[in-house]
Amino acid sequence: MTRPLFQESIAQLTARAERNWSSIAELELLRSELVHRSTQTARNLRTSVEQRLAALKSVGGEDDLALADDFEPDLESDMDDQTAPRPEEQVFTNPALRKLFEETRRRLVETGTRNRLVHVNRANSRGNVLGIVNERSDDVYGI
Repeated sequence: MTRPLFQESIAQLTARAERNWSSIAELELLRSELVHRSTQTARNLRTSVEQRLAALKSVGGEDDLALADDFEPDLESDMDDQTAPRPEEQVFTNPALRKLFEETRRRLVETGTRNRLVHVNRANSRGNVLGIVNERSDDVYGI
C-alpha cells in the first residue's frame, strides 16, 4: 500500500484537513495516513477526521457544504507543553548562529550567470528571449 502523504508533517496534514473539510475523498486519504501515526496530535486529528467523515456520509456527501466551516479539531487536548516552534517562527539570537545561516543561504543559491532563475542575459539577440516592457505581471501571466 502506498502512502502519498507519508512525508507531510502533522501541521501540513492539519492544514490539508482544514482546506478539504467537505471532501470525503480527501478526508479518506488523510485518515488512511493518520492510522499509521502514533502521536497524540495525529490521534486527535484522526478522531476529528473520522467524526467529520461520519457526518458527511450521514448528510449526503460532498454536495452539502453547510458543515464546511465548523473545522476545529481538538489537537492540543492531551499534548505536552514541549511543542517545538515552527521553523518560520524561530528567531536566532546568537550572532554566530545567525552568521552561519546567512553564509549557508548564500552558498545554496547560485547567483552566477549560469543560474537561469536568477540571471537573464537581456542583451541576447537570439529568439529565445521575449522582452516585455511596461506590462503588469498579472496580465502577462494571464496570457
